[in-house]
Amino acid sequence: EDIKIGKEIIKSGQRIKPWHIPALLEVDVDTIRVWKIKVGVLSTGDELVQGRVKNTTQPMLLSLIREYGFEPVNLGVSNDDIDEIRRILDENPCDIYIITGGTGPSEKDESKQFLAKYGTIVFHGLNIRPSRTTGFGVYNGKPVFIISGLPVAALIAFENVIFPIIKCWLNLEGEKECKVNGILDRAVTNIIGVKSFVRVKIYEKEAQIFVEPLKVTGSGVISSVIDADGYLILDENSEGLPEGSIVEVKLIR
Repeated sequence: EDIKIGKEIIKSGQRIKPWHIPALLEVDVDTIRVWKIKVGVLSTGDELVQGRVKNTTQPMLLSLIREYGFEPVNLGVSNDDIDEIRRILDENPCDIYIITGGTGPSEKDESKQFLAKYGTIVFHGLNIRPSRTTGFGVYNGKPVFIISGLPVAALIAFENVIFPIIKCWLNLEGEKECKVNGILDRAVTNIIGVKSFVRVKIYEKEAQIFVEPLKVTGSGVISSVIDADGYLILDENSEGLPEGSIVEVKLIR
């Protein structure tokens, strides 16, 4: 028996891995209390309800939620109607809600209007791209994130805004991010005051690692994520980086 008295096997907030199970059983622990956090995802938009646009973002988010260790709840699709959004949330109790679509600045953007009328808006709009229309509020005591319905923006928002906030709330011990350094093979530009997430490919040449920024625009270009190995982050105080810079790339999970 290699597990000594007083040895910590698993900490509060740590995800249970397969190798924790034999260790727990070895010390006669066959039952432990776990957190089961339900995260509901509601997509909004008349165009989705009518079938004019495919709902590609919701399945991606549900898969991400499961991958991060939470219980995903598919709340379906709502018309651009704040009362319908309210009804769906009331009928489907969750610990955390994510609403996609309707996050722009106009009065027709119903996700924001829903929070403004029936809940509280904590913030709306971030100086990041993509995902600048990300917002957060509270409805009936439950946290509600509102994010773009475009898949790339939703992915960036989930991994860089939503999950870090949830991890902080729950005091979760997150898995270490996979990062790699490389040489930028082409200059990239940025707008002062905006934090940008630039999708990149990584390749090796003459025993050195190079980073190639992908030539893509738009938050809905999902092929850019498929083609990318990761992304580099341009700080809001940066106008960009010249060719030849050594950069750090966050690898896509």
